[in-house]
Amino acid sequence: MASDAGNPLAGVDIWKTPLLPPPPGVTSNFVNPESRGPLIERGMYAVLSIMVVFLALRIYTRVRLQALGLDDYLSLLSAAFIITNSGLTLSFIGNPEGKHGWDIPLGEVLTNHVWLEVTFATLWTYSLSNMFIKLTFFAFFLRVFNPSSWARWAAWAGIAITTCFYAATSVAYTGLCARSGVPIWASMQELRCANGNLAVSKAQGWFGLMSDVYIFAIPMATVWRLHMTVRRRLGLTAVFSVGLTVIAISAVSLAIRYESVAQGADRTWTNSIVYLYTTLELAIGLICSCMPVVAVTMKGPLAKANTVQTSKAPSHNSSSHENLGYVPSWDNAHRPTAQAREAAIPLDSINTMKTTDQDYHVQLQRLNEQGSGV
Repeated sequence: MASDAGNPLAGVDIWKTPLLPPPPGVTSNFVNPESRGPLIERGMYAVLSIMVVFLALRIYTRVRLQALGLDDYLSLLSAAFIITNSGLTLSFIGNPEGKHGWDIPLGEVLTNHVWLEVTFATLWTYSLSNMFIKLTFFAFFLRVFNPSSWARWAAWAGIAITTCFYAATSVAYTGLCARSGVPIWASMQELRCANGNLAVSKAQGWFGLMSDVYIFAIPMATVWRLHMTVRRRLGLTAVFSVGLTVIAISAVSLAIRYESVAQGADRTWTNSIVYLYTTLELAIGLICSCMPVVAVTMKGPLAKANTVQTSKAPSHNSSSHENLGYVPSWDNAHRPTAQAREAAIPLDSINTMKTTDQDYHVQLQRLNEQGSGV
């Protein structure tokens, strides 16, 4: 009897008691409750599919150039952790994450040990995914902007800070929730672990946002220091500006994290959106890291398409070719000199960067010529 008196769940049917009390006028629904699960699953599958396509194009481009580098291997490692993290998340989306707390029986939370253990695994894989994506960007900057001393130091500083931060958060998750002789699912139910994880999550949100701004600033500042026309600078700026999407998603994700930890928050409902934005943040981050490389692959097909479309036009003014940004095709009888062909190739804007890896961009130039049929 004494033991029952000390048990707050004594006499409570945990399979008929909701995790949270329902709002006034709302009745708990344990049979077919409202769930964000299907929406979140569709969103995750869609963005992951796009990510895989861009990653495949990146690797195809680098293999074709025979120019695989550290940034490419890091992108593959990032993708492996992103897919792992998303797979773990999908295993519990809709059961119970994605439902309102008052539509989840208390027994499901108390006995679903796998859910709690998998949730802990997502914390680790999220940290590592973020770390490798950011390292992919910095490795790319070292490869492309290495002769620029300030960009090189900025990239190395980013590598050091990013590695230290995410290593520290991984250690923090372990220290908060892993104890000898106590299973993870049991420690995950303790306030020390739960509240500590929320604090680390908010810190990751702030660091992610600030580091995304830092990553975006490096190429922007470098491109506008290069010796090239304003039009070419704008073209390269447009390629790197896709990173603004990641910054926006990081900001929204951070705001939702604060909403999910508010007092009395319906966490299984709000956290499910955090998981969706987490996947968007990771996948789109990797997509953005692939954009500068994939742009090279797309240059040839776009040039051919433009050539076909404009071949019917009455005017053949060479200046219009320059404005359209494509490489004209020539027959053997009217093939210009090598110097003229080189001047007509828009990608020479990259090849003439005075602060980039010249050998690498010579390979980009060669790929553009092959894709354009020159």
